[in-house]
Formats: sequence, C-alpha cells, structure tokens
Amino acid sequence: MIKAVSAYMQKFHMTNPGDKVLVGLSGGADSVCLFYVLLALQGELGISIEAVHINHMLRESALRDEEFVRRLCEREQVPVHVLRTDVAAVARENGMTTEEAGRKVRYDFFAETAQKTEAEKIAVAHHMDDQAETILFHLCRGTGVDGLSGISPVRDNIIRPLLSVSRADIESYLSEIKSEYMTDETNAQTAYSRNRIRHNVLPMLEKEVCEGAAGHIARTGQIVLEARDYLQEQVRKTVAGYADRSQSEQGCVRLFDKIFEEVHPYLTGEVIRFCITDLAGSKKDISAVHVEAVQKLAGLQVGSVCNLPYGIEVKKSYRELIFSCGKQGDDREESFCVNVNPAELAKGVQLPLPDGKRIAFRVMDFDRNADIPTKTYTKWLDYDKIEEPLTVRTPMENDFFYFNHKNKKYVKDYMVNEKIPADERRKSILVASGSHMLYFVGKRISNYVKTDENTKRILEITVTGG
Repeated sequence: MIKAVSAYMQKFHMTNPGDKVLVGLSGGADSVCLFYVLLALQGELGISIEAVHINHMLRESALRDEEFVRRLCEREQVPVHVLRTDVAAVARENGMTTEEAGRKVRYDFFAETAQKTEAEKIAVAHHMDDQAETILFHLCRGTGVDGLSGISPVRDNIIRPLLSVSRADIESYLSEIKSEYMTDETNAQTAYSRNRIRHNVLPMLEKEVCEGAAGHIARTGQIVLEARDYLQEQVRKTVAGYADRSQSEQGCVRLFDKIFEEVHPYLTGEVIRFCITDLAGSKKDISAVHVEAVQKLAGLQVGSVCNLPYGIEVKKSYRELIFSCGKQGDDREESFCVNVNPAELAKGVQLPLPDGKRIAFRVMDFDRNADIPTKTYTKWLDYDKIEEPLTVRTPMENDFFYFNHKNKKYVKDYMVNEKIPADERRKSILVASGSHMLYFVGKRISNYVKTDENTKRILEITVTGG
C-alpha cells in the first residue's frame, strides 16, 4: 500500500518537499487509510500533515465520528481542525441538494483552513472504486471526454493519492495495521444513485461480466485523462489560430468562420465549448446541446442569434461568430464587428454592412499624378502606415484618431462635437486598426494615414449602395 501510493503520488507530482498537506479525515475507512499512509510517507516525501474534519450534523453518529477523529489525531500527535455545520439548513437556504451543500461546505472549509494554516495541498480519499462509480455515473447520464476521465488525481491544490488502490486494498491495509474506523450508515442506503451503482451495479459487473471490472474502468479513465490532456493542448493551439480573445475580459470572444472549413468537426466543437466556458467562467451546465446550437448557427444567415447559459449570446456575423455576455439592450443588438484578413486585401475584399451598404478594400501602387478622391465614400489611406489587421465595426469606448499630425482625439468626443444623434453613434461604422480609427465611414479619416511624399502603396476604401 505505502509503495503503491508513493509511486502514484510521484507520478502525478502531488507534493513537493516542505509542503504542508491537509488530510480530509471523516473517520471512515478510506480517510483513515489516507491519514495513516501520508503519516507513514512524511519522511520520504518531506511533507507534514494536519487533519480537517467536518461534522455535517446529518446523522446521530456524526458526533461519534468527530470524537473518533479527535482521539485519533491526539494519539498520533497530528493537529486537527473541526467544523460543525448544519448542512441540511445550508441546502434549504441555497436551494441545493444535501449532497451539493455538503460538498460546498467541505471544500469551502478545506480552502479556508489551507489559507489559515498556509498549507500547500489538500488530500482527499477518493479511491479506485470511487473512480469507477464516477465514470459509470457520468456515462449513464451522457458525457464527453471530461466525464469519461473521471476524477482527476490533481486539481488545483486538491490531491487524491488513493485513486490507484481499491476499496478492498484499503480494508486489507487497515486490517493489517489493526486500525479502527467508523462506518457511515448512510453509505449502505440505496436512495442515492451513486450508492446504487456501488452496491448493485459494480458487484453485478464484477460477478456476471468481468472480475476486476472496477479496476478496468478506473484504468480506462486514466487513459482517457491522458487523451483529454492532449486534446486540451490541441484546443488551446486551435483557439490561438481561429479565435480572438483580446476582449474576453470585456465579455466578447470572436470565432472565425474558416474554422468550420479547415478544422475537424470534433475539435471545432471543443473550441466552441472553450469559447463558451471562457466567458461563463465555468463548465457547469455547458453541455453538448449548447455546442450543437452554435455549430448550427454557423450555417445560418448573418444576424442569426442563439442564447446560451450564463447570459451568453452568440451572433452570426459576416466572417465570424461573436460570443458576448454582459451587454444590454440596443448596444448588444447594434454591435457589429468583422475582421479583414490582410492576406486578402491585395486581391480585393468586399463586405456587406448592417445598413445595406457594401464596403470594398483594395491595395494599389500610389500614382502621384492621380487626383486623390475627395468623395465622402471613397478614401485613400497610406497602406504602409497601417500596423495591425483591420476591423470594420461599430465604435468602442477608447477609439481615437489623429486630427492633425500629432494630436489625438477620441471618437466619442468627435461624435458629440459633430452633433451626431446618440442612436446613430451606436450604428456608426469605423475602419479601425486596434483602437485607432482609420476611417469613420461617411465622415473623415485619421490624419496619421493620409498620403504624403513618402507614400508607396494606398488602401482604397469605397462604400456603395444603401
């Protein structure tokens, strides 16, 4: 047992020498085993341990378990931190199930105690059978790679050293060291789905289908976990190439349409899931149906919208999907943004605008003998002065332009000075490079990009129709 757990901990780099580890100690067989194993490994791993116990006040035997934990820690001279809380009341007050409330109370107290004691890690006693139960539970409900990978050996500062050993191994070890432990009578009840899997499904699989089924399922979870880690790396790389997250903190992520032509559909789906969770800040309640809704949206007409959990809206634009949240009313409905691919400018680009007009771009050599256009809707810009990819969009808070060779002006101030009505300001169209307004459609260009004696190439912008 000691060797197996030590090897597993080192495989997943669970601790570093000098770490203080808080052990979740309920008094049951699993946590008592974890307690003694980590106690035995203190010297080898260079760690110290303290215990944490939560009395959920749900059972008559809860006080018995608390007293057992206190005596155990006193005997082994391990500091223990105890919390008593009415989990049933927490569940009622927060509209949670008792299981959800218990988990929240436990992990909140773990985090609070870790901060107070300056502990680096928190060890909990999930084992191989728990892993198999979790994977089966997820599989029955419908799941993806995350669910099939089961319980992670390491998540943030939470470690699970016993995932490589079975419940039978744990009971054998406790018998070998002649250790007592407490039995939670609710574990034998089959009111909970997980308990039914534990007491009915897994024993049937072991007896009727394959001996060692729980171990095989858990090991499959480990293989899927490694595959998931690889997939997440590929998702991050794909996101970097096909999405713009520069405004994610402001509640906007843009996914370029070309991903649906150039990337495998499965990986595209995972990128969509990433974009959603990036804005939501959570994976909870984000399911396959939401990913499929966004995939269908990509094939609909411009302006189509789908709504997702966490108040996220996805809008079909001209060459991208715009994921947004935290916007209100007209601002959300009137926002518009299309990125212009620099590689396409040389052969000419034409885009539709929300008001029915069309905007066209083309790059040309500068003919010094030609007359520079003075029309409102045809402008020449010095192409070599444009440093970033172009965006055609509605105005944003920090947009600016140069109104002479060295002085900047904010676009919002310009619109006020020009007496542009507020409802029209939101609908105005800019050609911008980052926050630098190069051309306010129908109004003016930034002085910075005007042609001069050094101009070699021009970007011609023409707006027609409407």
